[in-house]
Parts: sequence; structure tokens; C-alpha cells
Amino acid sequence: PGGIGSARGHRDYERTHQGPFLAAFPDRIGGNHKCRIGDGAYVATTGWPSINATHSGDSWLGLPGTGKRITMKVMDFWRREGDLLAENWVFIDMIDLLAQIGVDVFARVRALEGANIR
Repeated sequence: PGGIGSARGHRDYERTHQGPFLAAFPDRIGGNHKCRIGDGAYVATTGWPSINATHSGDSWLGLPGTGKRITMKVMDFWRREGDLLAENWVFIDMIDLLAQIGVDVFARVRALEGANIR
């Protein structure tokens, strides 16, 4: 599986990330972003754990639901223009998250090392 990728605008975000994420983790609980830092037009938030959930849906990154409990490590950055949020960058520890649902990214990469991929 790859990363989440990027989205332009609300509809693209809902279609490419939010919808599949909510379906895959319907019981998610978050909101522990207790660390908030701001400077000018930029803000960053994080906290531990960022999200706790059960991976029960099949629509996220093309992976089948596992029923496994996960804890996500997330950090958000925002940039505002005037009174509007113009950009948001979200960093998720995908290696850790995928390991929690049984996907060993490093083993997959090692398996590809022998393949002649160009």
C-alpha cells in the first residue's frame, strides 16, 4: 500500500481520504492533540495517542479489514490566509500503523530487492 496522497479541496479530500478512512475505522476516537504551536500564519498540533480505532473496513488503501485495534501517531500543520485555512499537511506514521494491522512494509521492500524492477 502507498501513502494517503494529496487532495485539492473539500470534495477531493472527502472522496480520496476521509470517506475511505471513516469506513475503515468507524469506531475511531481522537482529539488528544494537546500540543499546539502557532507562529504567524502557521499552526501545528499533535498528541499521543492521536487516534485509537479498530481496522474493520475494507476501503482504506485497498487493504482488507483486520479487526485489529490501532493507535495512530499523527501531526497536523495548517497555513491560513486571512480568516481561511488555505493548506493542511498531515503526517501519519504509516510504517507503524501498517505494522499494527499486519503489513510489514520492510519485508515487502526486501522481497522486491531480488526482482529486477526499473
